[in-house]
Amino acid sequence: MTNDLVENLKNPQTGLTPREEEFLDLLFDKCQGNVRAAMDDAGFPKSMPTSHITRLLGKHIKERTKEYLVAASSQAALSLVNVLTNPNVPGTNNIISASRDILDRGGVFKEEAVHVTEVRNMFILPAKDSEPLVIDHE
Repeated sequence: MTNDLVENLKNPQTGLTPREEEFLDLLFDKCQGNVRAAMDDAGFPKSMPTSHITRLLGKHIKERTKEYLVAASSQAALSLVNVLTNPNVPGTNNIISASRDILDRGGVFKEEAVHVTEVRNMFILPAKDSEPLVIDHE
């Protein structure tokens, strides 16, 4: 009976039970994203569909996914630098693409500067009876 009470107590900070927190820890560590394996290891009933737990914990799974990508950003950056020092490694294009995606999704964005490359002149037309006035704007 005491075990059942402890099992159903929610952490006031996260709003999760110990079993749900264990599920999330297992999902992103030992089970490598396999929802069913994480559910089994956390002690959820085998009859419980995976959609139930993903619906219940979807917000927390998204938060953990973002944290996981942020943690992987350092590895992605190191992989990019490694390609610079050793560009003949097989799969270089895949490494660059995957690293770029992880860095973008992890919150490391390339900075884009706006460069004006075209100058346009503006003409102010006077009344029809006088000469046109041309203002060169640069």
